Amino acid sequence: MKIRTVLSFIQQIQKLEQDKNFVYFFRGHSKKTFSIQPSIYRENNWINSEDILFKELVSHNPEEFKECQSAMEFLVKMQHYSLPTRLLDLTTNPLIALYFAACEFDNNGGEVLVFKIPRKDIKYYDSDTVSVLANISKCSNKFECDDTLDLMNFNEEEHIGLLLHQIGTEKPHFKRVIDPKDINRVLCVKVKQNNPRIINQSGAFLLFGINKVKGVMADLDSSWLPLSDKLFIHDKKKIRNDLELMGITASFVYPEMENYSKKLKEIYK
Repeated sequence: MKIRTVLSFIQQIQKLEQDKNFVYFFRGHSKKTFSIQPSIYRENNWINSEDILFKELVSHNPEEFKECQSAMEFLVKMQHYSLPTRLLDLTTNPLIALYFAACEFDNNGGEVLVFKIPRKDIKYYDSDTVSVLANISKCSNKFECDDTLDLMNFNEEEHIGLLLHQIGTEKPHFKRVIDPKDINRVLCVKVKQNNPRIINQSGAFLLFGINKVKGVMADLDSSWLPLSDKLFIHDKKKIRNDLELMGITASFVYPEMENYSKKLKEIYK
């Protein structure tokens, strides 16, 4: 379905069926050819060096990460600074997703994805399952998950022992047992709303595990994408102008001072 106005977009969102057992999330991208995968999996060299990327960024500027207490908090900060991670940004605000679909590449159609996620697959930042998936980021590219083993033998695997060690550094009382299904899955994570960008973007994340080996991401449940008729975004400039009337601008979505400065320069040049 082609969307050319904010009004027609809102009308489509209003048609979404409400269900107390599910929550809707949205994601916009400015090219409809975008594939649903976290940035760390978009280049082989990135996923093969994930643990090194993690350590290098922290060692380069440890002061920036001094408040981070968990692997998930590190990943959110790294995502903020555009480092490839196993996170994929979502929002609970469909108009924010529409902004991202319309914000650039005016000659290319954008798209807004609608996710209908079961509440049982939505976790908070302090969840043990979130700790399991997030700490995979610290494991080497040889990390794997042999889910054919029984639970006892699985947890005696060297790779799993190293993962348990990483988790233990942030959660000393973590029970030293991991269920393989908690590695081969995707979660929706509600993080702390502790910085202006996440607050303004009504941000949440998909956190991707692996599919048996680290080089292959976990499969996203296709039932989470309920729309058979995709929402393709056209007439982007008009949509941006309409969104600006509602206060949704680049300086709102990215509220850092430098972005507001750019807006002021455009207004008064």
